[in-house]
Amino acid sequence: MQEERSGGWGFVIRSSEGEVISTGFGNLKRVLEPFHAEIIACLQAVQRAADLGLQNVILETDALMVIQAALSSI
Repeated sequence: MQEERSGGWGFVIRSSEGEVISTGFGNLKRVLEPFHAEIIACLQAVQRAADLGLQNVILETDALMVIQAALSSI
């Protein structure tokens, strides 16, 4: 039986002046690797930005795999 791993994700959306506009967080079950949690956080942040009607978004992450995935053209 494979060990279950739990984790979490979170994001902060800030204005261009650095003021907090929105935040979000959640729990994850069976996280296979940190990339999984990071990509969920990025997807949730982009969805929330869209819900708020934000059109110009800069996504920041320290996860190289997420950056590479976002910049790739599949």
